Amino acid sequence: MSEEDEASLTRDAEEAEKAFFDGLTNDSFEAIRQQSQEEIEDMVEFMPKPEMARMAEALVNLTSIKRRVSRGMETVGGPIDVAVISRSEGFVWVKRKHYFPAELNSRFFERKRAERIMEG
Repeated sequence: MSEEDEASLTRDAEEAEKAFFDGLTNDSFEAIRQQSQEEIEDMVEFMPKPEMARMAEALVNLTSIKRRVSRGMETVGGPIDVAVISRSEGFVWVKRKHYFPAELNSRFFERKRAERIMEG
């Protein structure tokens, strides 16, 4: 075998090896991503509404952090409103920003304080 044939064979083997590892990496990542997505979708399907609301808020927070540290625009962030919409209960606020000063609606804050005391 000539040196030229040997070099060509080595080059072809290296290209085949690279293609194999690239394919393996891409296929493996895709399989892992697909499996993770299916597991999350299955979990969310049976998740209680309060847990689903907390998860939604956490995902928005994670997106906000990701956008803050990446080069893209910060399109998500700040205080977050969270609501749950269901057939049985309709639209229900889980967490909502307050757009009014406390001194203008002191009974609201007293009621919220009483609810926290009752919960915990």
